[in-house]
Amino acid sequence: MKHFYRALGVFFTILGIIGIVVPVWPTTVFLILASAVFLKSSPTMYRWLHRNQILGPYLRAYTEKTGVTLGYKLWTITFLWVTIVFSAFFGVEILWVRWMLMGIALAVTLHVATLKTKAADTTEPIAPPILDPQESEQ
Repeated sequence: MKHFYRALGVFFTILGIIGIVVPVWPTTVFLILASAVFLKSSPTMYRWLHRNQILGPYLRAYTEKTGVTLGYKLWTITFLWVTIVFSAFFGVEILWVRWMLMGIALAVTLHVATLKTKAADTTEPIAPPILDPQESEQ
């Protein structure tokens, strides 16, 4: 069963990575799922996911409810609108689909804008203390 959970964790991690570059695809939810199944199956993969320089901050921002930096918000909203506008006007000819894409972009923009904003902290450690996966097996 551990092999199944590991494979599932890798699958969720890949889906989370896709979410980093695809505007309306969720990232954090898939990384949380990956973390949960790695906690059950692979302490090594669990630690790797939480300590990863790219993926770890998504999990920390969620679990610690610290919010995201203003730079992250600006980058996310800019990337979202560039890709949505490009998709809507160069990739889709159906008018209602264009409006739907704009509506999704607006909803995601509002969501990102309302996330808690934290100051950029250059002294933040690469990895915070992490739960010991061995404790969850007991």
